[in-house]
Amino acid sequence: LMDNNVRLQTIGDLSRLPKVTYENFMSCIEQTSVNTGLTLVIALSYSARWELIRAAKLIASAVQEGGLLVEDINEEIVSNYLTTAHIPDPDLLIRTSGEIRISNFLLWQLGYAELYFTDVFWPDFNESELYGCTIHVKNSNELLFNLRDTIQDAEFCDIYYRPTNKQSCKHIYLSVDTFEEVILYFQEWLDCLSLEVGVE
Repeated sequence: LMDNNVRLQTIGDLSRLPKVTYENFMSCIEQTSVNTGLTLVIALSYSARWELIRAAKLIASAVQEGGLLVEDINEEIVSNYLTTAHIPDPDLLIRTSGEIRISNFLLWQLGYAELYFTDVFWPDFNESELYGCTIHVKNSNELLFNLRDTIQDAEFCDIYYRPTNKQSCKHIYLSVDTFEEVILYFQEWLDCLSLEVGVE
């Protein structure tokens, strides 16, 4: 890690680790804290539900002790009580091996992330696979921005992907009044890109 200028960080319930393992981890984190290249975050003994329960308890304690008002609780406050408070939310989640789920991982932090699922197993996910992933996300973002420019009054709620055979199916959720509005604005894209559009 030092040779490659990698800074190590970790999230999870580290109190469950054996003492020697915990001490070694803390030592490695301290030694690599001066590095300025890649930041490697290891989720160790981690569960998103555990993290949210922990945050809820900490927030409740802060309110009870008078250090926080209930009306002041917002997204930023909740984020500050998560184990990832010092880490930016991810822009992209890559799930390998054909699993189409996030498995109780970063449930809060993935709210606006791109989700990319592939049948390729992790040991085989090489530079070429990563390049294909970035191209997929780039094309998806371009489509999203075009849609936003087309319907000025539509509020985009979410966009995510799941594989269907060899192609990806893009689901775009819009806040519009009727499905006819979607057809009106997107007939060409519906025909050419086979988009599945759901109305919230």
